Amino acid sequence: MAKKIAIVCDWLTNQGGAERVVLELHKMFPEAPIYTSVYDKRGPGMEQFVDADIRTSFIQHLPWAKTKYQLYPVLRRWAFTRWDFSGYDLVISSSGAEAKAIRMTKPSSISNWQLAIGNKDPMKNEKRTMKNNVNRPIHINYCHSPTHYYWVRPEEYLRSDTMGTLGKLLRWGLRLLIKPMRRLDYLAAQRPDVMIANSTLTQSRIKQFYDRDSQVIFPPVDVERFTPPEHPPARKGFVSLGRQVHYMRRDIAVETCTQLSLLLRIIGRGPEHERLRAMAGHTIEFYEDLSDEEVAEALWHAEALISTGIEDFGITAVEALAAGCPVIALKGGGAEDIVEEGKHGVYFGEQSQGSLQKALASFNLDKFNSVQLIKRSQKFSAGEFRSSMERVINSRS
Repeated sequence: MAKKIAIVCDWLTNQGGAERVVLELHKMFPEAPIYTSVYDKRGPGMEQFVDADIRTSFIQHLPWAKTKYQLYPVLRRWAFTRWDFSGYDLVISSSGAEAKAIRMTKPSSISNWQLAIGNKDPMKNEKRTMKNNVNRPIHINYCHSPTHYYWVRPEEYLRSDTMGTLGKLLRWGLRLLIKPMRRLDYLAAQRPDVMIANSTLTQSRIKQFYDRDSQVIFPPVDVERFTPPEHPPARKGFVSLGRQVHYMRRDIAVETCTQLSLLLRIIGRGPEHERLRAMAGHTIEFYEDLSDEEVAEALWHAEALISTGIEDFGITAVEALAAGCPVIALKGGGAEDIVEEGKHGVYFGEQSQGSLQKALASFNLDKFNSVQLIKRSQKFSAGEFRSSMERVINSRS
């Protein structure tokens, strides 16, 4: 008898690393419905879900839900705890925020706030309910990170000023509610039967913040679409690729390459975009809406990808390697799972202009073998992801 499977994710609004995991799960289990807080079918890359059975929460109909979903973390958590998954055999959640809070039993009568501020063991009632329900589904959580705005970098969210008046309201709410919401997020992380981390950094953070063991399965990367042509173009200049948010510190790359008069192509968009443009010199070029083919071509032309932030994993580094392009990365985070110093790129030790400048001075493209870089990228292919996920799922059957 075939398993009845459901997929759950935080939101589906634009194509990113988390959404690629959901897409690969959808390809593995095309009949499984996808439960999410918000879905924007017009968002970048969302056309790939056109054949999916997507089931959204009430948040879908709230103001700004598809563009400023950051406004609704409290409501989002409540929405995920209201769904009833008791009719499924297996539920796979892909989450870096609230989706892991789903329950495999019918919704509890205990409120979120009783759990958040109660003095008694808040998991006691739920554990008793789960123990008595021997037929409940298995819950496998693929964790992209412990929730950033509660654990990893709350101070940066509190300082960020990229959303105007709405941002001020959001920061005020976070400052007021962070303690009980951390408690709720911790409790949510105790619910999955299995936790999977997308990198060794995330694995260590899951242990640190949630006191849970996990295993690492790297996220799927479509490495084939970056394979360079038989006669690749000459490489000149550098590339910075990805969402332009404050903690990624793309300003370091812009300032350094401006000072050194090095060609740097900034690909992507985000709340930091206008600030980066304002500080950029004449050697800095900006590209906001490139197609997949144009991104691949940009990497074929680049001497190296410059990565200035600590990422939970770092899909863009894998994409660069798949294009035969080495990586210059800030040491730490997911990059250390991907880039071996001297073989696939070079590291700089501090998130500063001076540290990056030293790395650029020591970088020599001739030291890197494109065939070796491409081979390294295969470790992070969609096929590897599928095989690893299937092993975990089969072990729980």
